[in-house]
Amino acid sequence: MSEVLTFNTTTGLYTAPTSQKTSQDPWHHLPADQWVEKQVDWANQSEPSGLGLVDPISKLEGDLVGVEIGVCLGVTTDALLSQIPNIKKIYAVDNYPAFIDWNGGDINEERQELMKQYAKDLLTPFGDRVEFCYESSVEFANRFKEEECLDFIFIDGDHSEETSYRDFCNYYPLIKKGGIFAGHDIVLPEVKRSLEKFLGEKFSKVITVSNNAWYLIKE
Repeated sequence: MSEVLTFNTTTGLYTAPTSQKTSQDPWHHLPADQWVEKQVDWANQSEPSGLGLVDPISKLEGDLVGVEIGVCLGVTTDALLSQIPNIKKIYAVDNYPAFIDWNGGDINEERQELMKQYAKDLLTPFGDRVEFCYESSVEFANRFKEEECLDFIFIDGDHSEETSYRDFCNYYPLIKKGGIFAGHDIVLPEVKRSLEKFLGEKFSKVITVSNNAWYLIKE
């Protein structure tokens, strides 16, 4: 998200200064159903944000269990499940909150509800290989009572420095040694700063892949 946006820790939303209020979203004016259709069209013409993780995750052996934080339309989840047959389960975590996007786009409740339904329709054919978790990343992390229980994670939720750092702290301990700790949008200053802060010297071992995704093999 752009640094000109301010994250409100009370509401959980990003807001822009008055001079930045004009939306840069070309479909901002459309009703919710047409707006979501545009998002789907764009997603179908673009590479899923986590597609670059298919290769490293495919190298993991056994029945794999992973987590995706920030599901949106479900296209990354679909790509991983379609291309990595030994994924036993992905927990698809997204509480679909209303917020103002980096480009000033209004991701309101109606639009989010339609994207949530699209993701459910897209991923339901995978059966019990996917479990929808409509809760925050913090709430979901509290489910796990043991460390090193997941084979991989893809963090693509709230990209604010504070929240991304919290996600790194909450989920890194849950990854098995040799597993994949990954996320999206490392080019965003907030994400890069929080990842550098969290990993310290280990940051030099972060590998970037397509579409600004990144990963680290946990040692």
